[in-house]
Amino acid sequence: MDWIWIWAIIVAVSLLIEFFTMEFISIWIAVGGLVALILASIGGINPEIQIICAILVSLGCILGLRRFALKHLNKKSESSTAEPLLGKKAKLIESCGMEKDGSIKLNGIIWTVYSDSEILPNEEVEVIKVKGNKLKVKQVKIKQIEEKN
Repeated sequence: MDWIWIWAIIVAVSLLIEFFTMEFISIWIAVGGLVALILASIGGINPEIQIICAILVSLGCILGLRRFALKHLNKKSESSTAEPLLGKKAKLIESCGMEKDGSIKLNGIIWTVYSDSEILPNEEVEVIKVKGNKLKVKQVKIKQIEEKN
């Protein structure tokens, strides 16, 4: 079998595996295979040199680019279903504080909440952050209007 076809199959299989796993490993093997495919298509280059180049390019990409790719290309929203809850207000069901999670009910769902300060049950809170399946809340201060006599 011609080396051009071998490298083309390696690239195709690697891309297929990456499509299903999204681990950012197989994609770099495909890059190394592509380099070897280009070398094979030039002609006159030993298969051993093609294999060495494929391995070196693949390892270089895995070690040098995988972390960057995972950080920047595989971003997932922490909780896209909870993001619309930002700014919503509710009454606290269970108290919460720095050391203890509490709970609130919003849109018919009980959410686990946490806070930087101690908040007692039945206090009104506002959702200020979504972190995974927990909501960070702060106590809502009720402004009292004093009437001047």
